[in-house]
Amino acid sequence: MIDYLKGVIEHVDVDAIVLETSGGVAYRLFCANPHDFNRDHEVIVYTYLSVREDAMVLFGFAKRVQQSFFRKLLDVNGIGPKMAIGIMSGATPEAIALAIEQEDILALSRLPGVGKKTAQRMILDLKDKLDSLGLQIDKASSPVVKASPVGRGGRSTTWQEARDVLGALGFSDQEIEKTLAGLIGDESLGVDAPSEQVVKKALQVLYRG
Repeated sequence: MIDYLKGVIEHVDVDAIVLETSGGVAYRLFCANPHDFNRDHEVIVYTYLSVREDAMVLFGFAKRVQQSFFRKLLDVNGIGPKMAIGIMSGATPEAIALAIEQEDILALSRLPGVGKKTAQRMILDLKDKLDSLGLQIDKASSPVVKASPVGRGGRSTTWQEARDVLGALGFSDQEIEKTLAGLIGDESLGVDAPSEQVVKKALQVLYRG
């Protein structure tokens, strides 16, 4: 398990950074918000290594608490690493934890790739289980969640409409959420992409299997 990497950020992409370590090895790490990192000096990037049959993918975090929160999200049934990093692009761990604590399904449903059922699962699986992370949560406030479920300024209604269409076509919630989460950072889907374009792209992925 790679706990963290230390090095200099050589490149920042829409959904990832490239970190060059002192040994001259450059790692590509997928991040919720790549521009959170300081490029002016050597940084520590906390990591999570996802190992699948067809790929090994590194995810990076500016703070250890973000790394810990990411692992907690993976405990939720139906949430994988790519969906978890997408969720974290929509709000801070503190805001997400607050929404879970307050059982705010509406706020959670605004997060990238999260529908009503996934929001309910997050509440069921994580409520009262986040205290150990040491998050600074102001329980008297309201969760601050970005309106875009893709974390890039797009309109939440567009993606909700796409979710509804895919559901009407007979796809399961798990298939839909996994597919939409996988479209996060897709450059072919602009900020103002209509729901028809999102549906078309999702269907290409779903039918490809």
